[in-house]
Amino acid sequence: MTYAQNTARELSIVILGAGGVGGYLGARLISAGANVSFLVREARAARLRATGLSLSSPLGNVAAPVAVITRANDEARADLVVLACKAFDLEAALLVVAPIVRAGARLLPLLNGIRHIDLLKKRGLAHPSIGGIVSGALEMRQDGSIAHLTPFLTLTVGTFSGEPDSVLQSFLDRLTSVGVDARWSPHIASDMWAKFAFLTTLAGRHLPDAGKHRQYRGDRSGRPAHPPAL
Repeated sequence: MTYAQNTARELSIVILGAGGVGGYLGARLISAGANVSFLVREARAARLRATGLSLSSPLGNVAAPVAVITRANDEARADLVVLACKAFDLEAALLVVAPIVRAGARLLPLLNGIRHIDLLKKRGLAHPSIGGIVSGALEMRQDGSIAHLTPFLTLTVGTFSGEPDSVLQSFLDRLTSVGVDARWSPHIASDMWAKFAFLTTLAGRHLPDAGKHRQYRGDRSGRPAHPPAL
């Protein structure tokens, strides 16, 4: 039975990646009492098991032990998989999470751009098609802790059809319960295109100094973008 069929049970979330975005959202979800597991590489898993997850943020610090897994087999189950990886890791990431998604989990990708949605559809991993954007600056430090670098962080998610989704709503409710600015959008495709256009314009402005700048994660509100890490 899926979560949508039995909303009385606890939402189960797997986050692929425990860098900036994955670590931040995971820390907030853990603070909210959510059932969260991080799907990460062996080296990151070993560090998380040894030291737990640490987040420093102007919106509140978190330090907590975490559940980690390093592979997803056909027995793996979750209601939602949050894909918080780098774009160049997407192909490998989809192979890793495919067993969980094909067993019924929603897949929420949090990558810049929009091309990844077509790849998810091609792999049969977009049922329904879901999109999300993060505005704010995050990085993973050398000691494995997560640093939130801006006084704001906004998460916007939605289905491409615009239809409501009980799994996503429960996910948002968990985050908002601990003060995260997490929003539902009935126009997520337009929001993603708008952010992509913003980042493309921003990259063009900084092209002469490209060697001096890291990747940017910003939004279309005019707030300054800062270097993130996933």
